[in-house]
Amino acid sequence: MLSLLAEQRRKINDISSGSLLANGEKIAMYNSLIDYIELNYSSIEIYTPATLRKATHCKNDDDLYQVVQYFSGGYSKLFDVKYCYYQERQQLEIRKEEFLSYIEMKIEPVDKDGVQIEDFDPDNLSFYCVIKNGK
Repeated sequence: MLSLLAEQRRKINDISSGSLLANGEKIAMYNSLIDYIELNYSSIEIYTPATLRKATHCKNDDDLYQVVQYFSGGYSKLFDVKYCYYQERQQLEIRKEEFLSYIEMKIEPVDKDGVQIEDFDPDNLSFYCVIKNGK
């Protein structure tokens, strides 16, 4: 795990020194997340939005989503993101496209099997991250 995190730090350093697009606040959030994972990797397997907020000190949903996009994207590939909807103590898996359609256009999602979610409540729409090649 520590070698995986060291590789992530190297990637963050690469983008911070080689990109005009990298801003200091974003880089600080990335490093903060790696620090948090390093301190807690033996006790945390699932990174919920609440855990990610605590780890990154994100100020808003957009910042949090950008952190998740970076760490699940092509360059980093640290996280595998699972999108879900909580209904009556049950977790329904939804596709990324369904999640994004709701976030961007307010189109109510369907579950992974294409079934409409009854009594949809946006407060129950969520995601979580797991570390690829983790424990």
